[in-house]
Amino acid sequence: MYGAFLIEYTMEIGWDELLRTMSPNLKGFLDNLDSLHYFIDHVVYKANLRGPSFRCEEGDDNSIILHYFTGRPGLYPIVKGVVREVARRVFNMDINITIAGRTQRSVQMSTGERIEEHVIFNIKMGQSKQDGSSIIPPPLSPSDLDSGVLRVNQEDFCLAFPYHIIVDRECKVVQVGKDL
Repeated sequence: MYGAFLIEYTMEIGWDELLRTMSPNLKGFLDNLDSLHYFIDHVVYKANLRGPSFRCEEGDDNSIILHYFTGRPGLYPIVKGVVREVARRVFNMDINITIAGRTQRSVQMSTGERIEEHVIFNIKMGQSKQDGSSIIPPPLSPSDLDSGVLRVNQEDFCLAFPYHIIVDRECKVVQVGKDL
């Protein structure tokens, strides 16, 4: 419940846009969590904390195997709630998340001994709230990249890039960002 509350609170205080722009799918979001923790710890709060680490693997049947590493043992239930709530609020999908394994080991550091925990979560897509949603993106083929089709609508592009200029083949200005 705390993990779900943490996401609710984070989105209510204005970080919802950041969470929504991290990836178009859940696997990408989880793959980017290390960067998000680094940004929050080192840029926003200018702290020098060592955050958790996340690694994803593709599982069977459109599932994700999430590896969670931390120096703060016992917080894995929070991760479970965070992932479930992000899937629900950001990607509009219900997931089933279970613990597939949990190990702890002692690591010698220059400051002394520390316990490191490794928890393996199995994430399966449950009831989808929208058609075609996926926790793992479909693979792109070279023809997908060369099709010349814009995968973002004009409004979203302008929101993402308020300082842009688009010119045609004759170098005539076709579009300008709203902040220019």
